[in-house]
Amino acid sequence: MDQGFEERFQDALSTLIGSRMIEADDVRATALNTLTDLIHETARRGDRHVPAHFGELMGALFPRVSPQIRATISRRLAPCELVSPDIARLMIADSAEIAAPMLRHSPVLTTQDLYDVAVGDSEEKARAMASRTDLTAEIVSALVDRQDPAIATSLALTQTAAVDEATAERIAAIPNLPRSAARRLIESAELSDDALARLFWLVEDDARRAILERIANRHGGGEAGARTHPHHAGVDLGETLFALAAVGERAEIAHRLASTLSLPRELGARIVGDLHGEPLTVATRAAGIAPDQATGIILLTVTEAGRSYDVLRTLAGLAESLTPAVARHVVGLWSAAPASGTTARHEPSVARPSARAPRSAAGAPRRLEDVVADLSRRTGS
Repeated sequence: MDQGFEERFQDALSTLIGSRMIEADDVRATALNTLTDLIHETARRGDRHVPAHFGELMGALFPRVSPQIRATISRRLAPCELVSPDIARLMIADSAEIAAPMLRHSPVLTTQDLYDVAVGDSEEKARAMASRTDLTAEIVSALVDRQDPAIATSLALTQTAAVDEATAERIAAIPNLPRSAARRLIESAELSDDALARLFWLVEDDARRAILERIANRHGGGEAGARTHPHHAGVDLGETLFALAAVGERAEIAHRLASTLSLPRELGARIVGDLHGEPLTVATRAAGIAPDQATGIILLTVTEAGRSYDVLRTLAGLAESLTPAVARHVVGLWSAAPASGTTARHEPSVARPSARAPRSAAGAPRRLEDVVADLSRRTGS
């Protein structure tokens, strides 16, 4: 486009808007799109200046077109450095859908503009802005204060420089974090034991084992210490829990572990009810049960261990590597700050004589003598 035509076009549009002749949506939309094209063309040519009346004209046209047109213009201009800050502010003051592209990408918004959104009323606008990499520590702190899992996920995954160790600790405390955010925090931040224990319930498999390994390393929980001879009470409890596991009495296992470890009943049920088995592995070691006994209990109780030798071998290795002291420390952290979220429930892990569905964890505990007699009667032993 030659410069003479561009100037004539600007003059024509200025005259048009000045005489209030633009009334039809298609004419206004055409004018806005043309202005957008001219701004992009100016940027491509390397010019660093857009005439002031471009912004004035766009500011007059923008509120007078449909939301769909406004959203399109916002998306097209969001990454452009030549957009007037006043136009960018006009767009972020609009609905969340129209503001979002500008909030995610615009380089012309000031720190104050972004802070105002971080503490503002719109959750959606704050979520859009949280994925930026140029946020200051003050803005990040204001975003974390909103306690929103979606914002926390953006902050964790973006890894902006403003998310330091203390901020990562605060993000880890936000309820109901998605798994992706929890895993990134575990991988990228040196979190406290408390934070790691909270995140444990939000992740699975290798991330859980990474948490346990990190806590164990901090507290000197090495493999050699795990092989110390178990106390007689741990042997007795292991035999009891194995007998209960053989008849599918998960509720009773939960009750006895909770009683032994002084845990809330709900946490005991969660430990035994977890589908993947790491919590039960930790709890049996915390109760002083030897790794070989713990492996048998896990095999009969954990669904995945009953189906997969690899899972069973992994859990057995975890039991072997954990000292009772480290396991008790982890269980204590769980008890002090019960995790949020839901736990996947078990299907039967291996075939058993009993055809009954396991009783609810809220049911009254059965006497061990009754359980053993029931087991003998059903197996003919």
